[in-house]
Amino acid sequence: MQICRADITQYTIWHKRHTEPLAKTGKEPGPFFWEVDVKALSELVGLLFLCYQNTGRASEFPGVLNRLYGNIKDSRWHAKIVYFRALSALGRNWNRESGRRELKKIGRIENINDLEILKLFLDLFGEELSFSVKQKVISRVLDHSEKSIDTLYYRFLRGVQYLLINDHEGAEKEIEEAIDDFRKERKESLEIYEKHCLAMSSALLALLKSDEALYKEARSLWESILEVYIELPSAGKADIYRWIGGAFEYQKKWEEALESYLHGIKFSDNGILRIFISRCHLELDNIGKAREYLDSVSVEDLMAAELADYAFVDALLSIGENNKENIERSENLLINIKLEAPYFRDYRYKLLLSLDAAKNSSETGKILKKSKEILAGLFRSVNQYVILQPNIMGVGINLNKVLENISSGSKQHQEQGSTNLSEDE
Repeated sequence: MQICRADITQYTIWHKRHTEPLAKTGKEPGPFFWEVDVKALSELVGLLFLCYQNTGRASEFPGVLNRLYGNIKDSRWHAKIVYFRALSALGRNWNRESGRRELKKIGRIENINDLEILKLFLDLFGEELSFSVKQKVISRVLDHSEKSIDTLYYRFLRGVQYLLINDHEGAEKEIEEAIDDFRKERKESLEIYEKHCLAMSSALLALLKSDEALYKEARSLWESILEVYIELPSAGKADIYRWIGGAFEYQKKWEEALESYLHGIKFSDNGILRIFISRCHLELDNIGKAREYLDSVSVEDLMAAELADYAFVDALLSIGENNKENIERSENLLINIKLEAPYFRDYRYKLLLSLDAAKNSSETGKILKKSKEILAGLFRSVNQYVILQPNIMGVGINLNKVLENISSGSKQHQEQGSTNLSEDE
């Protein structure tokens, strides 16, 4: 930490002695060196941030940022300080509300060209943006991206947005081109975060194209992460097993999916895994077991997209149980959950029709079978894709645990961004 602080002090001295006087002349390369200084000092502050977090002194870091605010007299540097304040507020548990509160102070995103800030904005505020605005922000990120992994992930994210407005053709084209371009550029050994993003992209493309080879490739990439990165934290391992299980689900390989989810829950017993386990038991006609797992989920702890998963599985279960009281409860749950994307609203509407039919029918078995078919191709758990939290300073996979050292491999910097929010909002 002392070395890092000394480097920041020394670099600031160089900036004030050399870059500031040169910039005042208005001659080249003054503006170029000014931009270099902002980037260099930002890297050093990023390292200092990790030092404070890893030594249990995180609460002191905002005060450090206050003192660093005047090191460079430039709006880009001041925006970067706000960015680090947001990271500090997010903390180990990724407290989104605290991070959002700080990042709002950045002002209007139209005035920001910093790639890391754009990414973090997109992560923290993206879910409340319209389709067109979100696409513009993603395009700006892509315009400034220099790394192939950034390009792959954000083109993939753009494809997901097409899917959410039911443009399957646009989604397939965007994701397939993104994967092809990434493979051409990155032919050497992949880092952990690259493997994860490629696997994620391949799995969704496999679903869109019903491509068995792509499913196998995605599973192989995730399995290699588990094999190579043996120090992956428990929450990270649970996430990987969740992704592998999802790939099996999309192929209707329910026993394999169940086995993968059960592996995952050994490492991190969380609600979304219990929902997926319930779905697998339902598909394997273990209705009682399915209800047992679903009822064990703490609904108030679920994210919005996870609540959609819960509601969809609950609806199927209620039909399968042929329980009128449960059916009515499932109807109310489906009606009241917030679903922004047309993609998910369409599935909700179809399930509501099935629930209504089940209330007045003794042949719920046929209705359940039809309902399962409705959901067979559902691209579920959108938060896995749209709220893939940023990879900060070389720490990959499950970034709620951002400060756990999972490997020495990943070198990517993946923070995310949003748009048009001011300090007054």
